[in-house]
This record gives sequence, C-alpha cells and structure tokens, in this order.
Amino acid sequence: MIRSDLGQLVVSHCRQDLAPFIGDDRVEDCENDLLRRWTERQRYHHTLEHLCDLLRRIDADWKAGSNDRAVLVATALFHDCVYHPGDPLNEEHSADVFRRWCGKKNHPLQRNVERMIEASNYRETPTGLLATFLRYDAAMLYEGDYSALSRLEKNIFREFQAAPYPEYRAHRLRFLREWHVRYPEMPALPKAIEVAEAFQPSIVAYAGSFNPFHLGHLDVIRRAEEAFDKVIVGVGVNRRKADQNLDSYEKLKTTLQFHQVDYFEGLVTQFLESALPGTTPRRLVRGLRDGYDLAKEIIQFRFIHDLDPQVEVMFFPCRRELAHVSSSAVRELSLIDPRQAASYCPDTKQIYGLVE
Repeated sequence: MIRSDLGQLVVSHCRQDLAPFIGDDRVEDCENDLLRRWTERQRYHHTLEHLCDLLRRIDADWKAGSNDRAVLVATALFHDCVYHPGDPLNEEHSADVFRRWCGKKNHPLQRNVERMIEASNYRETPTGLLATFLRYDAAMLYEGDYSALSRLEKNIFREFQAAPYPEYRAHRLRFLREWHVRYPEMPALPKAIEVAEAFQPSIVAYAGSFNPFHLGHLDVIRRAEEAFDKVIVGVGVNRRKADQNLDSYEKLKTTLQFHQVDYFEGLVTQFLESALPGTTPRRLVRGLRDGYDLAKEIIQFRFIHDLDPQVEVMFFPCRRELAHVSSSAVRELSLIDPRQAASYCPDTKQIYGLVE
C-alpha cells in the first residue's frame, strides 16, 4: 500500500489513536482500507492531502492520550472515507464503515465518533467538539488566500464534473452564498464567492462510438485530464456501426459515473456547440494509436474545420502497450472469448479505484 509521507502520517495515527477502537490485530488491515479509500480517483479535494491537513491540525492543538483527541482523530480518518460527489448519504455510509471496523469492541467513545461523522454533513449548527472539527475541515474558508481558494474551486469543480458546467456553477454559487449567510464567522467566504464567480474551467469533449469503451479510451481521457479541467465524453451514432445504440450510452454513463457523458446524433460539430456553449475555441479530443490513425484524423479534422472553424482538435497518443486495442478488435474477441474481451473493458470500480 501507499507508504509516502502522507500515507505514513495516516498509518501512525491509526496505530496510535485508532487501535483502541478497533483492536491492535485489525489496525494494519484498517489503515490499508482507509488509504485505498482516500486515494480513489474521483477525489480532487477530499483527498489524502486534505485528511493529513486535518490530522496535522489536530496534532498541533491536542495532546496525545486525551479522549477529545481520540474522537477527533477517528472522526478525521473516517468522516469522508466514503465520498461519492453529490451523494447525501456519504456521512452515513462513512459512519457505517467505522462501525464495521469497530465490530463488537464497544469502545466507550465509539458512539461519540459515529455521531461526529454523521454530523460532519454541516446540516446542523455545530457546537463543542463538532464545531472544532468542522473548523479544521473548512479551514480554507477561514484562512485561505486567493491562490488557495482558486485551487479549492478547481478541485471541487473536478469532483462534480458529472454535472454540466452551467448547472454546477449555479449550484456552487448558491451554496457559497447560503454559507456566507449561515457562517458569517468564515472570513474567507466572500473571497471564495469572488473566485467561484470568476472561475473559467478548461473543458474539452471526447467524442466517439465507444462500442465498447476500452482501456485505450480510458487512457486518452486520463491524458487529456492532465491538460484540461474536464473531459466531456460524447457517445455518437456511427452510421457504419449499426449496433451502436442508446443502450451502450446508458451503460457508459453508468460506468463513467463521475464524468459527464452525453449522447448525440448528427455532426460532431453540432455536439460540440451544445456541449461547450459560449466556448471558443471549442476543443475536441482524439486518441491516436499509430500513424495510420493520424492520417485518418487529419482528414476528419479538415472536414470538421470546414463545418466549424472554431473547433480545435487535440491529439493524445495512447500508451504503447495499448496501441493494439480497438473497439472492433474487442468486439471480435468477445465473439470467441467474452471473458478475455472483458479484460480490455474497465468497469467503474477499476476506473476510479473504488472500495466497496
């Protein structure tokens, strides 16, 4: 498992502060479970780095051995260990994970931690130790400068990228303005609102038939995400692939549950205009396996540019070990050996590294 400085900090707190709750014999398995959870790929703000920031703040303010410190550390470790952006039950599911790890040990502070985790959804007015924990959790809104708040805004946007940007922006600004009224003690909230109002994410679209979606497609998305804030996946009808239909779109939308996946008919330029409204230039991502792909893509790009000069095509070569993978080859393989063909088609758990 992860043994970076961040990972080691989590491990040390599990062994020092969590062992009394779950038992020494279960600590190593629990710390590995937590490290896997906090490094899932749909996380951009609610990450191992955020968790370690909480732990450092607790270390700075609380001496080892106190009950309050034990509750705060256990709450920090588990409060967002289940995190699916937009799911209102994240905290309840996270408390369930803590409860399962505690088993029948029945530590006298266990219920305190469970209540703290469940209340970390900010739905109730915090008091006492909960207020202290939420102050650590939302530290950026107390002390963040414009640079830090800009990073926060970009990371939150990426966590909620499954929503169309206009929808996300409206919801995000409404959320921050409501918090400004509710939490006037957070001095950086006005700056956070300014940052959100000015934020202009870089968004591109990746269009194809994706029939089926395979490891090469995933590799192109991940490479594009290194250069842009968001990749919209557009599933189009390819007239030469008669088996492409709405079912494959629905399947891909479920598989890429933390990405925006749209379905379109007609020209890709029309899809780009609807998916990237008001954006110039509109950028289209294409994957390349070899020089043959490049020759075909250049011809297609000329047609696209004739139809809409505002479109730019961004080419991303896939990794060498995936250059042989194509949807047509995977379909052919599936007719002979479905199990082997499935190995080229990642599921949701593989894509995001989700822990069940």
